[in-house]
Amino acid sequence: MNIAELDKAREKVNEFIGLLTELREHELQISDMGWNSLEVIDIAYKDREADTVRRKIRELKPLIQSIRAWADRG
Repeated sequence: MNIAELDKAREKVNEFIGLLTELREHELQISDMGWNSLEVIDIAYKDREADTVRRKIRELKPLIQSIRAWADRG
């Protein structure tokens, strides 16, 4: 693997870690919300945001697993 490929792999791994952190934040915000009428709207919005992050994580997972396999062979 050359330097350019390593840089791209590093970017994708950092993106994946960022998405995991973002998902955790969404889940913490959702769990901290109460149930008054405004918070129900916020919860629905945060749920949609969390679903978007989960989808991105699922899309990146095979690539991250490939990078890990490559690194393990290293």
